[in-house]
Amino acid sequence: MQSPRIQPLNKQNIVAGKYVLLLVRCIRSQQSPSFSFASQKANEHGVPILVTFIYQPDQYNLAQRKFLLEGLICLQNNLSRLHAPLLVVKASGNEEATEIILKLSDVACEVIIDAAYLREDRNFDENLNDKLVMKCRRFTKVEGNVTIPVATLCNKPAYNANTIRKVAWHFLDDFLLEKWNVTPKIYCESWESIVEYNLECMDISSECTRAYNDCRTSSVLKGGEDAALQVLDYFIVNNLNTYDEERFVSFSFFSHYQFYFFFHLFDFLTTQNFSVRNIPNSGKQSLLSPYIHFGMLNPIMIVVKVKQSEAPKSAKDAFLEELVVRRELAHNFVYYCRDTYDTFDCLPEWAKKAMDEHRHDKREYIYSYKELEEGCTHDVYWNAAQFELVFTHKMSGYLRMYWAKKVIEWSHDYEFAYAFLIEQNDKYELDGRDPNGYCGVMWNFGMHDRAHANRPVFGKIRYMCADGLRRKFRNHIDEYVNINYRRAGRTLELNNQDQTKRRKLHKILSQK
Repeated sequence: MQSPRIQPLNKQNIVAGKYVLLLVRCIRSQQSPSFSFASQKANEHGVPILVTFIYQPDQYNLAQRKFLLEGLICLQNNLSRLHAPLLVVKASGNEEATEIILKLSDVACEVIIDAAYLREDRNFDENLNDKLVMKCRRFTKVEGNVTIPVATLCNKPAYNANTIRKVAWHFLDDFLLEKWNVTPKIYCESWESIVEYNLECMDISSECTRAYNDCRTSSVLKGGEDAALQVLDYFIVNNLNTYDEERFVSFSFFSHYQFYFFFHLFDFLTTQNFSVRNIPNSGKQSLLSPYIHFGMLNPIMIVVKVKQSEAPKSAKDAFLEELVVRRELAHNFVYYCRDTYDTFDCLPEWAKKAMDEHRHDKREYIYSYKELEEGCTHDVYWNAAQFELVFTHKMSGYLRMYWAKKVIEWSHDYEFAYAFLIEQNDKYELDGRDPNGYCGVMWNFGMHDRAHANRPVFGKIRYMCADGLRRKFRNHIDEYVNINYRRAGRTLELNNQDQTKRRKLHKILSQK
């Protein structure tokens, strides 16, 4: 089995052992390159495969723990049908996790791991590899949670999506041909029969119950590859066909609004249409991101199913642009900007210059961390987006950009804004602590974007305003606000000035 996805991390020889040790980060058994490769190696050695997950609770937010543990229960059930035991061990940190893996490797023929891309995970893998070399154990990583292996797609940081789009489409067809369906031939009913030293296996169900009790909010999504496939199928059947559908805001002008018209013409022209999937509370989003984050779905399998669907080509292309090009751009970003992806050093020079020139600009509003996290700002749209994040563990795509831009505008400095955005993302999002999160936050500071008109606080970094949001979603934004205020148990209060401004704008926009 040869593929650019399979990458040996050392040159150690394969040794005699009792099993092949597979360290999973992709929580699935179907179409899993790492499981298929480990099964092939186990079949060659004539030994079973030991699938292991090291659970470190501190690496996940409360909602993620519940979602992940649901996924592990599903994985355990699916692996049992393949006669491959799942061993889940709880560790308090990387040092303990490394110690557990090294003990398990004592009687392993070789060790295989799912690739990861964030700095802490890569440091962990490299440190583990050094120790496995000392034990003369081969160590191989498998890139099974990207459509195209990062270094295959590009050998340097990409400037923006345009620089990788053609290359991505070129390579994609080759990877669509790969088949990852090998299963173990040597059956093993329990890990106790092959692990030689005393090890305390975590009770996944008990831990999942604890996670339910700790997480006071809930997501509509259930973890696990079985649930993931259901969500994918529902999206393809019901929502993919309108994924690129545009809605237009009707807008008529009268003579007494002529000044208003000329003043806002440019902004109007750039916001008069929008994709249906970006409408808040439209229910048109795919909801696949958390499943892809935890490797509960194979991205290549998603591509295949989308291509085979009866949706219009334009809708398929729009979705695959997000899944393939934009997601691979994020992985390229954290991979090649390994030491700087969470600092402003990674930004293009024009963005850094913009922040330097406008660092001391006067801010009309400045909020504390607590005020922002609790949604106590003057902007009901922003508050609603924050409530959606906290109480549903996701945020509507377009609102996410607005949410981030306003934090930049209302923070006493850019560093505070970045810290708040990434911490809130990782604290509440089901797909937190992900390359997409780091890349998405940095986009708001100019990463992978272009320079815009100069303005206070932002300089040439892209700006977003509430008026543009109202015009774009004028038939939906109020409902979005009301729903999320109710979720938070908060009363929607507008001061007289805000109410007058909103009524005036709605009256203008509704003229025919």
